[in-house]
Amino acid sequence: MTNETDWKISALLCDFVEAAEGKLFILGGGWSLCGPGPFLSALAIKIDVPWSQANDVHEFEAQLFDSDGRAVLSNGTDELKIMTKFEAGRPPGLIKGQQWMYAISACNQLGTAPATSGTTVYMEAFN
Repeated sequence: MTNETDWKISALLCDFVEAAEGKLFILGGGWSLCGPGPFLSALAIKIDVPWSQANDVHEFEAQLFDSDGRAVLSNGTDELKIMTKFEAGRPPGLIKGQQWMYAISACNQLGTAPATSGTTVYMEAFN
């Protein structure tokens, strides 16, 4: 078991993702190189919420950057950024101190991005 205050975030670039009932349904996941040309992409995000942070509202932000640290642009003008608020409630029977998973899917939000090798995912902090 992890520390009661530890957050753990896992992210996966994929072709498509859907979050439903606490699960991520991922198609074409795990790629890191793309191109040539514009491409559609999605981001599957799994957040392990500490026991002490359940039932509170949190903000989450994720953004894509290239290997040079520049923001990846959608359609040449808009930064690829995902911002959301979430609340992970404790289900009945959860053992005290146990983390609870919260799933986020971002498909259409990523839009079309120019293909550049070395694109990486950078995750901003949330509260």
